[in-house]
Amino acid sequence: LLTRNVVSDSDETTAVFGGRYDFDNDWYVSGTMSYIDPLDRILDERTLVDVQVGVRRANWNAYLFATNLYDENYLLARGQPTSNRGDSRRIGFVVEATF
Repeated sequence: LLTRNVVSDSDETTAVFGGRYDFDNDWYVSGTMSYIDPLDRILDERTLVDVQVGVRRANWNAYLFATNLYDENYLLARGQPTSNRGDSRRIGFVVEATF
């Protein structure tokens, strides 16, 4: 006899793919794509894409990033009296240095 045990508050399907490519001239590109199909059919499935392009040198790193690149609208939870929305698209530029 087989039974299906479900972890509370888990998703039906979750998949994450990511990668990074480093060029010979210190530049790099990276990205991730995540797909989530909630077990709770009240919430919609979603695919989120994050990307980053930057340059890394001996003691500093600078990059341009975008999270939720296609500005997917989604709910993390639905309840009374409010619903929790996921983060909208964010685009930014970061400079890091070590001393």
